[in-house]
Amino acid sequence: MHKDFVHAIHGIHKGGRWIVPEPAEQLAENSPRIELTLRELEVLLLLEDRNRNKETADVLFFTEDAIKFHVKSFLGKLGVNDRTRPVTVAIRRGMLHMD
Repeated sequence: MHKDFVHAIHGIHKGGRWIVPEPAEQLAENSPRIELTLRELEVLLLLEDRNRNKETADVLFFTEDAIKFHVKSFLGKLGVNDRTRPVTVAIRRGMLHMD
């Protein structure tokens, strides 16, 4: 128990959050598990680096329509309506880790 408490304090100090394990487990069990495909993550990260659809398509050797398809897909999965928040939402949900 002491070890868990120390771990929680360190996490909070680094800007994280701590939730009592039992309710956190119940929340996780009742939350739908949404995962992005590797390609969706790739497009998401390229767009986050301020690449436009055309630039992202050129990097991945895709058409702009293919990029638009992936953007629409990950926006829907993340439940966001615009391209300004998907990385933040993906990180918050544990789908994406920035090291």
